[in-house]
Amino acid sequence: MDLDGLYSGWSDRTASAWAKLDPDTSGALPLFVHLADAASMAEWLWHNFLPAAVRSSLAESLGSQEAARAAVVFCAGVHDVGKLSPSFARKADSVGKTFATAAMGRAGLKFPVFRRDVPHGVAGHVAVVRWLKRRHQFSNAAANTVASVVGGHHGTYPSNMQLQEARGAWHALGDKDLDEDELDRCAWHQSRTEILERVGDATAFNDNASSWTSGWAPETQILISAVVILADWLASNTDYFPYSPLDEGRLRRAVRQIDLPSPWFASQPPAATELFRRRFPKLAKFTPSPLQLAAVEAARAAANAPLIVVEAPMGAGKTEAAYLAAEVLAHRFGSGGVFIGLPTMATANPMFDRTLDWLDNTLDHDASVSLAHSKASQNDRFRGLAAKGRFHQIHDDSGHPFAAHATVASWLTGHKKATQASFVVGTVDQLLYMALRAKHVSLRHLAMAGKVVVVDECHAADDYMRTYLKRALTWLGRTHTPVILMSATLPPSQRLEYVAAYAAGRGIDVAQLPTASDYPLLTVFDTDVRCIGAAQDGRSSSVKIQRFADENAVLTEDLQRRLQAGGCAAVIRNTVSRAQETFEALVEEFGDDVVLLHSRFIAQHRAVKERDLMARLGPHGDRPRRLVVVGTQVLEQSLDVDFDVMYTDLAPMDLLLQRSGRLHRHERPHRPAAVAVPEVLVTGVDWETEPPTPVRGSCFVYGDAKLLRAASLLPADGLTAEFPADIPRLVERAYAAESTPPPGWENAWHKADDAQREKVGKQQDKAATYLLAPPEAQNSLVGFSDFDVPDPESPRSKGKQQVRDATDSIEVIVLQRSTDGLLRLPAIAGPGRTVIPEHDLAEVPDVLARAMAATTVALPMAMGRWHFDDVEAALNSSLDYTKWDCSPWLKGQLALVLDANLRAEVAGFDVSYDERKGLMYSTKSGTP
Repeated sequence: MDLDGLYSGWSDRTASAWAKLDPDTSGALPLFVHLADAASMAEWLWHNFLPAAVRSSLAESLGSQEAARAAVVFCAGVHDVGKLSPSFARKADSVGKTFATAAMGRAGLKFPVFRRDVPHGVAGHVAVVRWLKRRHQFSNAAANTVASVVGGHHGTYPSNMQLQEARGAWHALGDKDLDEDELDRCAWHQSRTEILERVGDATAFNDNASSWTSGWAPETQILISAVVILADWLASNTDYFPYSPLDEGRLRRAVRQIDLPSPWFASQPPAATELFRRRFPKLAKFTPSPLQLAAVEAARAAANAPLIVVEAPMGAGKTEAAYLAAEVLAHRFGSGGVFIGLPTMATANPMFDRTLDWLDNTLDHDASVSLAHSKASQNDRFRGLAAKGRFHQIHDDSGHPFAAHATVASWLTGHKKATQASFVVGTVDQLLYMALRAKHVSLRHLAMAGKVVVVDECHAADDYMRTYLKRALTWLGRTHTPVILMSATLPPSQRLEYVAAYAAGRGIDVAQLPTASDYPLLTVFDTDVRCIGAAQDGRSSSVKIQRFADENAVLTEDLQRRLQAGGCAAVIRNTVSRAQETFEALVEEFGDDVVLLHSRFIAQHRAVKERDLMARLGPHGDRPRRLVVVGTQVLEQSLDVDFDVMYTDLAPMDLLLQRSGRLHRHERPHRPAAVAVPEVLVTGVDWETEPPTPVRGSCFVYGDAKLLRAASLLPADGLTAEFPADIPRLVERAYAAESTPPPGWENAWHKADDAQREKVGKQQDKAATYLLAPPEAQNSLVGFSDFDVPDPESPRSKGKQQVRDATDSIEVIVLQRSTDGLLRLPAIAGPGRTVIPEHDLAEVPDVLARAMAATTVALPMAMGRWHFDDVEAALNSSLDYTKWDCSPWLKGQLALVLDANLRAEVAGFDVSYDERKGLMYSTKSGTP
């Protein structure tokens, strides 16, 4: 490719067009220079940044590696061709830079009077369609598949209505009212054609176009679109590509400064046993389990990039199996990294640590790593790595499209770029966003298509989230991206849903799965479906699961008896309010031997409490003689802790089993006799009614149907479950469509089932509102994503386009107004309570802004679900937020300002914060 030639040789008329205006001088960056910069950057990205898997996918779709490279570089080289229009060029006058339009007028580009602006992306789309139809005889539909990449280079794609309006707004494009045959007499059209022709020749696009006249596949458009966006962002950064000097050495100077990381290249792994020994030296005394060996063999034997569903008991080494299999898959299919998605931030943080330990024994050259969730900047290990300069930055072109400045966003913490790193650990939301009709969705596709995608605890996705997960799997299947899903308690119906969704991306209909009763079990889809059983590793235990009264007095008495000689107990409640009430009751008897953990502690405070629990109850913890931990679902999956006995509110059977996995989890040389046998006592239910009646909060969280099905499997005399053998049997019975209710339960059972079906239908309908279309429903990217839709990760988006059904959630920064009237961090945030200059927040030091961002907490659901607008209005009126957007730590956040006694009144709610109990609330009537 002769891209250096694009920096010179242009006609005076075309050379006069500007792309960016220097805000400090009367200088401008010529359009042809910016396009040459973007084309050069795209070619550099092709060779140095894109994983082999992405290049191969594009090459397979477009005919060859050279043809694919030509397509990518051409689209980057013409992405701003729509700026060569009166509608865009006149923007210089609106900011007082009339010299730019005057120069264009002198060169022969006249400015007609027009009433309607046409966005330059839309103008570029129209120009490319016209050129492809006339120059290369593309049909209109085929031309749109190429042009939409140009039209969508700012992250959203033109709609049919916008294109129709643009084609009628000839004056805004400079074309007057000329017929197609007369266009060649239009100076604006001639200059746009000059750009398209010269870039087409320089990139070899024109040499390959005849083979693309049927158009590009939707996944091809998406991937190329993402590369163009990155190339444009980088080329728009005037630190890298300044206004001068305008010479052919611009790219060499730029890439030295950018220093983007190259993708991971996985060399051929050794045999499974040796691979295990090298990657996990701390486990050197062990050999790979049958599950881990089976996962590696499945990865080696796959005929095509596969979906592998791994089902195995808690603590069976699924994570290590995923690491081993991912390395094999990356080597075989050219993946440039690994994404690991977890249900929550609390589960993502420890997985990030485990992944770094794995990489320390895996990488033979530097690679980029990212922790991708909204609180990543608060993770000490991630922040420490970033501070060492181990990671890199890119820049985002924001604000006015013709402005010269750029907004710096960290490569690893900018939420639209974090997943572009080679190794990413984050919440599963990062994967689900690729199925969301949101701005820059193509970047999500590029990030995942170049990796092995791993989703842990995939059963944790509810019906709403599963809608997005299944659509994401369909697109991953389309791009032949290897995927590993893991769960200990996956209902068979969900296993089928996931396999069918992935296979649909390959155009294969999977209506049922092979019969399999093995556990552990691997279900593999590459070109067809097969099930692989893995022998158990020999560890097994009997767990007693039995009914227990829902009275705190009875609970206290039972704990006294069981823990008389010591021991560590868990009490899991399904709601924060129940957990707080239980904590208050137990503290009266057990004092400081009781701790509380739930989601309504300030983030920084909760992190301290979790670290303390891990230090005491983790695999290497300094185990106390006696401890009672009262918690919510955070104990279900977020912490690798071990209890001697467990009391839990009734929950769906798969979640009861997950909770049971924290019971006798680690090998202990001695457990007191009263808790030597693992026992789960199920409470939160009136067991005397027929059928049993779960407490209201549990029904609100999980629905009656799932709770009744779980209760039906717990007879009055209890259940003894063999772990792990009985796990799949119990889950299957709990979720089997043909299950029949026990005698006397019929009416409540069928009513609950009807309500559950209605709820699922509503969730799926709600999710479908913002769900990305499947690949087969797309031709071009026209209308591919919404336009006037809030950023899905914006704290103030009200959840209108979220991948979780959490429209009622309000997260706030907790601050405290002390007796002197000054605003400070709450006392619980630690010593050194610096005064916050609330009327001059632009001057808040970065370290203080980060500390403020660490004091977030989610308000109770009751405050959001029915009172969202009132609560939001009250919070907005409590402070002046006009300067908060000056800080990347505070932008878009709201604050809860407590008084000196850590209390506040918010929209009719009395809110308080207690060091031991967390955030509490009540209404004016005193009821929570």
